[in-house]
Amino acid sequence: MNAVIGYIRARYPQSECLNLTVYPDNAAARKLYEKCGFKQTGEVHDGELVYRLVLRPGSSGSQ
Repeated sequence: MNAVIGYIRARYPQSECLNLTVYPDNAAARKLYEKCGFKQTGEVHDGELVYRLVLRPGSSGSQ
């Protein structure tokens, strides 16, 4: 996961945030994402929880 985040930061420096979705009952994935800095947004998309990692603090992605 950290390799993917590093790749996105290096290849797409203009990116403000990284979003992903996860099934609510997938506790292992949720724990991994949270350990990598992702936070729940409170949004739900197609029954999945939305998580966001802010890549550039102070950007619109930090809301």
